[in-house]
Amino acid sequence: MIERFGLTKRRGRFPSAAPLALLTVLLSLPAFARPTLAQKLSDAEATEIAVEAYLYAYPLVVMDVTRQVSTNCETASGAKMCAPINQFAHVPAFPDATFTDVVRPNADTLYSSLWFDVTKEPLVIHVPDSGGRYYLLPMLDLWADVFASPGKRTTGTAEQTFAIVGPDWKGELPKGVDMVRSPTGLGWMIGRTQTNGKPDFGRVHAFQSGLEAIPLSAWGTDYMPPKGQVDPKVSSDPPVQQAAKMDAAAFFARFAELTHGAPPHANDNPIDRYAIGDRDALKLGKDGSLTVYIQRESPGKDKESNWLPAPKSGAFSMNLRLYWPKPAALDGTWKPPAVVKLAE
Repeated sequence: MIERFGLTKRRGRFPSAAPLALLTVLLSLPAFARPTLAQKLSDAEATEIAVEAYLYAYPLVVMDVTRQVSTNCETASGAKMCAPINQFAHVPAFPDATFTDVVRPNADTLYSSLWFDVTKEPLVIHVPDSGGRYYLLPMLDLWADVFASPGKRTTGTAEQTFAIVGPDWKGELPKGVDMVRSPTGLGWMIGRTQTNGKPDFGRVHAFQSGLEAIPLSAWGTDYMPPKGQVDPKVSSDPPVQQAAKMDAAAFFARFAELTHGAPPHANDNPIDRYAIGDRDALKLGKDGSLTVYIQRESPGKDKESNWLPAPKSGAFSMNLRLYWPKPAALDGTWKPPAVVKLAE
């Protein structure tokens, strides 16, 4: 059951109500995510699963609490890093010790924060020419996974326009507007702009003021963003503290509700293998060499022991992790072999 959730085992403590709350949540998840209870669980097993589920659910719950705190205002306030949904909040100065909405915020860049909702229609983002200045606009889905990061390193510093679209949106965008598809309808753009000390604030403010967020239906019009609704019931306490105060039932109930609009990422691995190493039953060549096959389809039954499946489509990244490396790996004498692309 733990493996179905794609979790790694960690030890920890959890409130005694967790097993019951976890069972309630699992029964409320979409059918594809429901595990099969093949046997009765002991209290220790149920508690361990509850801990694993808590760790898995935590990013989704904390992101949603952060969204509530960061959008609970009538108009944009850079000083509070708060703005209504689909509107930018441009932070005018470096954060100090009183800023608690983000854990360990940058203290050498100015933020441009935008919570987006593209469940009904795309949101068009216009970025001015930064004149060579470094910036990045990382976008997180509701699971806190970065799915795109326009900026100097990835897309350059010239003027650009793109539209954030929902996971199921189909349609055509205006000419010159690139598509960025979000895996979830709700998400967070946490823009950061290089700021060379306080004397540089004015120049960064000029760049920030050129960032625009306009619904697709209003693109090309004299758009005036609407005022937000303030909910007095929403706490202004730091999101991590709010999550920590939730009991098991409240935490998992919120998680279950959120998964209806932001379901867990699908398991895109035909043999459920995400790592390969010396503890696996690898087959060596006659000369003692090792060939690892990184591809979507099986390389053949006789080679599957050395197969690390790749995603069905899209880009992916790989990491080589060495435990207790020898000096040659640290001083550069030994270099890992390069990945060789064999065919399209």
